[in-house]
Amino acid sequence: MFRARNNGVRMLTYLPLAKGRADAHLSGMDMTALEERIAHLLRVTDDLSETVAAQAREIDRLTARVEMLMQREAHREAEGSGGIVLGDERPPHY
Repeated sequence: MFRARNNGVRMLTYLPLAKGRADAHLSGMDMTALEERIAHLLRVTDDLSETVAAQAREIDRLTARVEMLMQREAHREAEGSGGIVLGDERPPHY
């Protein structure tokens, strides 16, 4: 059986219902129970797939942002305008 753990992150853990054979808990189930179980597993699989897809989109977005920031900083360093101006210093044009 899959159970969701709620600690701020959506995670699922598998809790086996029988010891020994991996499918021992399925032998006494009727067709309806098996169909319900399959439907549940399909839903969990779809949910996990959506989660992974959303995380991939977020990673792509963040990767593009980091790349843009790195290019911006490289451009700033190439121009020589990347210095830090403190409040009590005169700007270089004085």
